[in-house]
Amino acid sequence: MYGHWFLVASQRSAKIFSEIPDLRKLGLVQLIENPLGHEKRTALIRKQAGRGVRSAGRGQSVHYSDAGNHDPQVDASQQFAKEVSRFLEAARQEKKFLTLTVVAEPHFLGMLRASMGSELNKVVVRWLNKDLQKTPQTRLSEYLLAKNKEAGDTAAEFSVRFMY
Repeated sequence: MYGHWFLVASQRSAKIFSEIPDLRKLGLVQLIENPLGHEKRTALIRKQAGRGVRSAGRGQSVHYSDAGNHDPQVDASQQFAKEVSRFLEAARQEKKFLTLTVVAEPHFLGMLRASMGSELNKVVVRWLNKDLQKTPQTRLSEYLLAKNKEAGDTAAEFSVRFMY
Protein backbone atom coordinates (compact mmCIF):
# COMPACT_ATOMS: atom_id res chain seq x y z
CA MET A 1 0.00 0.00 0.00
CA TYR A 2 1.26 3.45 -0.92
CA GLY A 3 -0.79 5.61 1.47
CA HIS A 4 -1.58 8.80 -0.42
CA TRP A 5 -1.83 9.08 -4.20
CA PHE A 6 -1.90 12.17 -6.40
CA LEU A 7 -3.78 12.16 -9.72
CA VAL A 8 -2.62 14.85 -12.15
CA ALA A 9 -4.87 14.69 -15.19
CA SER A 10 -5.95 16.41 -18.37
CA GLN A 11 -8.00 15.32 -21.35
CA ARG A 12 -4.78 13.96 -22.91
CA SER A 13 -3.24 11.92 -20.10
CA ALA A 14 -3.38 11.05 -16.42
CA LYS A 15 -0.35 10.62 -14.18
CA ILE A 16 -0.70 8.93 -10.83
CA PHE A 17 1.99 9.55 -8.24
CA SER A 18 2.68 8.38 -4.71
CA GLU A 19 4.80 10.11 -2.12
CA ILE A 20 8.21 8.64 -1.37
CA PRO A 21 8.43 9.85 2.26
CA ASP A 22 12.16 9.33 2.80
CA LEU A 23 13.06 11.36 -0.29
CA ARG A 24 10.22 13.94 -0.02
CA LYS A 25 9.37 13.54 -3.67
CA LEU A 26 6.78 11.82 -5.83
CA GLY A 27 7.22 8.55 -7.67
CA LEU A 28 5.21 7.74 -10.79
CA VAL A 29 2.80 4.86 -10.18
CA GLN A 30 0.95 4.86 -13.50
CA LEU A 31 0.68 6.85 -16.72
CA ILE A 32 -2.59 6.53 -18.62
CA GLU A 33 -2.65 8.06 -22.10
CA ASN A 34 -5.76 9.09 -24.00
CA PRO A 35 -5.02 8.39 -27.67
CA LEU A 36 -8.04 10.48 -28.71
CA GLY A 37 -6.94 13.41 -26.55
CA HIS A 38 -4.45 14.51 -29.20
CA GLU A 39 -6.90 14.31 -32.10
CA LYS A 40 -8.52 17.37 -33.63
CA ARG A 41 -12.29 17.65 -33.50
CA THR A 42 -12.58 17.14 -37.27
CA ALA A 43 -10.67 13.86 -37.06
CA LEU A 44 -13.20 12.52 -34.53
CA ILE A 45 -16.30 13.39 -36.57
CA ARG A 46 -17.85 10.60 -38.59
CA LYS A 47 -20.62 10.95 -41.11
CA GLN A 48 -23.78 10.53 -39.08
CA ALA A 49 -27.40 10.08 -40.01
CA GLY A 50 -29.18 13.40 -39.91
CA ARG A 51 -26.18 15.44 -41.06
CA GLY A 52 -25.36 16.48 -44.56
CA VAL A 53 -25.78 18.96 -47.37
CA ARG A 54 -29.06 19.62 -49.11
CA SER A 55 -29.57 21.34 -52.44
CA ALA A 56 -31.14 24.78 -52.22
CA GLY A 57 -31.54 25.10 -55.98
CA ARG A 58 -29.60 27.11 -58.57
CA GLY A 59 -26.22 25.72 -57.50
CA GLN A 60 -26.62 26.60 -53.82
CA SER A 61 -26.48 24.17 -50.94
CA VAL A 62 -27.43 24.27 -47.29
CA HIS A 63 -25.64 22.38 -44.51
CA TYR A 64 -28.02 20.87 -42.00
CA SER A 65 -27.97 18.82 -38.84
CA ASP A 66 -30.83 17.04 -37.16
CA ALA A 67 -28.57 15.55 -34.51
CA GLY A 68 -28.38 18.63 -32.27
CA ASN A 69 -25.16 19.71 -30.59
CA HIS A 70 -22.78 16.79 -30.37
CA ASP A 71 -19.10 17.30 -29.61
CA PRO A 72 -16.93 14.22 -30.19
CA GLN A 73 -14.05 15.71 -28.17
CA VAL A 74 -16.30 15.94 -25.11
CA ASP A 75 -17.38 12.33 -25.66
CA ALA A 76 -13.73 11.21 -25.90
CA SER A 77 -12.86 13.15 -22.72
CA GLN A 78 -15.79 11.64 -20.81
CA GLN A 79 -14.73 8.15 -21.87
CA PHE A 80 -11.18 8.87 -20.70
CA ALA A 81 -12.44 10.19 -17.34
CA LYS A 82 -14.36 6.92 -16.91
CA GLU A 83 -11.25 4.89 -17.79
CA VAL A 84 -9.17 6.77 -15.20
CA SER A 85 -11.92 6.32 -12.60
CA ARG A 86 -12.10 2.57 -13.29
CA PHE A 87 -8.34 2.28 -12.78
CA LEU A 88 -8.49 4.22 -9.51
CA GLU A 89 -11.48 2.24 -8.24
CA ALA A 90 -9.69 -1.06 -8.93
CA ALA A 91 -6.58 0.23 -7.11
CA ARG A 92 -8.73 1.42 -4.18
CA GLN A 93 -10.36 -2.00 -3.90
CA GLU A 94 -6.92 -3.62 -3.89
CA LYS A 95 -5.97 -1.18 -1.09
CA LYS A 96 -3.08 0.30 -3.05
CA PHE A 97 -3.83 3.73 -1.58
CA LEU A 98 -5.80 5.21 1.32
CA THR A 99 -6.34 8.78 0.18
CA LEU A 100 -6.24 10.68 -3.07
CA THR A 101 -5.63 14.22 -4.26
CA VAL A 102 -7.13 15.00 -7.68
CA VAL A 103 -5.58 17.78 -9.78
CA ALA A 104 -7.01 18.66 -13.19
CA GLU A 105 -7.97 21.53 -15.42
CA PRO A 106 -11.50 22.81 -14.61
CA HIS A 107 -13.51 21.11 -17.37
CA PHE A 108 -11.86 17.72 -16.94
CA LEU A 109 -12.01 17.96 -13.14
CA GLY A 110 -15.80 18.07 -13.42
CA MET A 111 -15.80 15.03 -15.70
CA LEU A 112 -13.61 13.10 -13.26
CA ARG A 113 -15.81 14.04 -10.32
CA ALA A 114 -18.92 12.92 -12.21
CA SER A 115 -17.36 9.61 -13.29
CA MET A 116 -16.08 8.56 -9.86
CA GLY A 117 -18.26 6.32 -7.75
CA SER A 118 -19.29 7.19 -4.20
CA GLU A 119 -16.69 4.91 -2.57
CA LEU A 120 -13.87 6.45 -4.58
CA ASN A 121 -15.14 9.96 -3.83
CA LYS A 122 -14.92 9.18 -0.11
CA VAL A 123 -11.13 8.77 -0.28
CA VAL A 124 -10.56 12.01 -2.20
CA VAL A 125 -9.25 14.50 0.35
CA ARG A 126 -8.52 17.34 -2.04
CA TRP A 127 -9.71 18.58 -5.44
CA LEU A 128 -7.31 21.07 -7.05
CA ASN A 129 -8.53 23.06 -10.02
CA LYS A 130 -5.20 23.51 -11.85
CA ASP A 131 -3.65 22.43 -15.12
CA LEU A 132 -0.30 20.96 -14.04
CA GLN A 133 0.06 18.45 -16.85
CA LYS A 134 3.15 20.09 -18.39
CA THR A 135 4.84 20.91 -15.08
CA PRO A 136 8.20 19.12 -14.65
CA GLN A 137 8.05 16.32 -12.08
CA THR A 138 10.48 18.00 -9.65
CA ARG A 139 8.38 21.19 -9.52
CA LEU A 140 5.22 19.10 -9.41
CA SER A 141 6.55 17.19 -6.40
CA GLU A 142 7.38 20.39 -4.55
CA TYR A 143 4.00 21.95 -5.29
CA LEU A 144 1.84 18.93 -4.45
CA LEU A 145 3.74 17.98 -1.30
CA ALA A 146 3.51 21.59 -0.09
CA LYS A 147 -0.26 21.58 -0.76
CA ASN A 148 -0.56 18.27 1.06
CA LYS A 149 1.35 19.64 4.06
CA GLU A 150 -0.69 22.89 4.02
CA ALA A 151 -3.92 20.95 4.26
CA GLY A 152 -2.54 18.75 7.04
CA ASP A 153 -4.23 15.64 5.65
CA THR A 154 -1.64 12.89 5.50
CA ALA A 155 -2.69 9.35 4.80
CA ALA A 156 -1.92 8.36 8.38
CA GLU A 157 -4.06 11.15 9.86
CA PHE A 158 -6.86 10.31 7.46
CA SER A 159 -6.86 6.59 8.28
CA VAL A 160 -6.68 7.21 12.04
CA ARG A 161 -9.53 9.70 11.84
CA PHE A 162 -11.79 7.18 10.10
CA MET A 163 -10.76 4.14 12.12
CA TYR A 164 -12.12 5.49 15.41
